Amino acid sequence: MQNTTTNWLKRYWKWIVPMIFLLLCIIIFFVVSQNAPLRYGSVYLQPQLTENARLIANKNKEVQTMFGTLAKPNFLNFIQGEVFYSKDYQRVAVSVKLIGKKKNGILDYWARNIGNKWEYDSVAVRIKKPEKVRIVVFRK
Repeated sequence: MQNTTTNWLKRYWKWIVPMIFLLLCIIIFFVVSQNAPLRYGSVYLQPQLTENARLIANKNKEVQTMFGTLAKPNFLNFIQGEVFYSKDYQRVAVSVKLIGKKKNGILDYWARNIGNKWEYDSVAVRIKKPEKVRIVVFRK
């Protein structure tokens, strides 16, 4: 009776190769995107930041007539927008896609962190098509 054992690498190569490929793809994604997942994630994990800006925009009569009631943005709406933090992470500029009852648009807001509270410098809603329209809702 002969004992034929194969080494571990030969037995599991079908699992190792895809796992290495997947790991390389994840590493390349984070290298190429720099800190984008962290920026988007940090804004998404602070829902009151975007929610308060959306509520400020919802109170504006011009926004109400053009867009209707603005829905709460989800994570995919953040990915379609932009998030920029200052170097000290005390200021943020966010553009997030908004879905209204009548039209869709983009909510732009600039805020700064004072203590543990976000204070808004500017809140604006805009559309690109069919023509560019920008409604400045709040400016400090």
